Amino acid sequence: MRPSDDTGADIAFTGLRGRLLGALLQRPLVRFHRLQRGFVEQPAEYRRFLFEVIGARLANTPGRVGVFGCGEHSRVLLESIPELRERLHCFTDNNAALWHQERFGCRVLPPEEAVKVCDVFVLSTAVFQHVLRTDLQRLGFSGSMIAMDDQVPPSWFLEGAGQ
Repeated sequence: MRPSDDTGADIAFTGLRGRLLGALLQRPLVRFHRLQRGFVEQPAEYRRFLFEVIGARLANTPGRVGVFGCGEHSRVLLESIPELRERLHCFTDNNAALWHQERFGCRVLPPEEAVKVCDVFVLSTAVFQHVLRTDLQRLGFSGSMIAMDDQVPPSWFLEGAGQ
């Protein structure tokens, strides 16, 4: 379901006002709040976001996939994006107690090993994604990184806004 105006027409983010609103909705605080609200308060809406937005990014990013993070959010990711489970090469995490174990049916590698075998990482958090991105770059990873709130389509903010 896409947001629409009173006539039922899709809302387009065109013209100066639309582009300004779209840019405002990309501010880090706004994106973070909207994503966290979706995950906690509206899990079905958040899962749809994962499928439509993160799943589309993943489909357009070739290579071996690693997921950075082994917590509950990663379980939700796997359930929401079927292609992720099919392409997942490994998990990685900063928690050494998880290394060389299996989570959600896939092995967990230390970050130093994971960066050597993965072409793309999905950062499985909206809270610490900047830390995870920095950790991967510090280890010399230069591939693609898909984060939960890198770019949220403006229309997604308006869907279900009055609920």
